Amino acid sequence: MPFCEFEAYYKHLQMMKEFDELVTYIDAAHIQPTDRKIKGR
Repeated sequence: MPFCEFEAYYKHLQMMKEFDELVTYIDAAHIQPTDRKIKGR
């Protein structure tokens, strides 16, 4: 595998990881307000 291909693949993996972390963060942000609503009832 040429180095430029490896570099592109590595960048792709980094983006996937960042996207995954972002989705996890958004999920956590959505869960917290609903928890508060349930406790407030």
